[in-house]
Amino acid sequence: MNRKKIQDPTEWYRRFFLDFVAGLADDESSRPTWAAWGKHLSKDEDWTGITRRWLIHATRNAGLVPVAKGLPHPSGFQEFLGIDLVGFADADPGAPAVLAVEHENQTHLAGRVLHRTWKLVSIKAEYRVLVTYFGKGAGREAKTFQDVLFNSVFPATTRDLGHLLVIAGEWGAQPEPNWDRVISYKLVLGEP
Repeated sequence: MNRKKIQDPTEWYRRFFLDFVAGLADDESSRPTWAAWGKHLSKDEDWTGITRRWLIHATRNAGLVPVAKGLPHPSGFQEFLGIDLVGFADADPGAPAVLAVEHENQTHLAGRVLHRTWKLVSIKAEYRVLVTYFGKGAGREAKTFQDVLFNSVFPATTRDLGHLLVIAGEWGAQPEPNWDRVISYKLVLGEP
């Protein structure tokens, strides 16, 4: 996916999301840990690593240079401004951040998703993605996908600071060949 050829942000987010979930569903290493959504995800390093790997993959496929903890920018810096994953326009140290991604799997802790959302809307980036979880094992703020949106996403996006793609997996979901049965998503559109 070449971001320069896609002008509509909705289409860009759709392609990024489909690239992410397609990789996740096809990843042989994710099959044994797909059931990890039935465990306490904050302790499941395998699931976190697999999710991270496919977010990085989708970032590269978008034509961006991914930077994260353990994955430095070609100029040497990593984990830009404490954001989990940032996609830069190119390898130049002065290149603008185009994509910011936060992955929060400790939804049982009050305020964690809201904090991650605030971080995302505070960074100057053309695209923003939040990956989180909801369901029985999550905290009271995240019992349903709507809870995630109304308790954590919408309060942080009340000012029009840009677009945000929210991807949320159901905590405790059984492995499914069809990702859409266990992963919900919503594009919150705002003015950049």
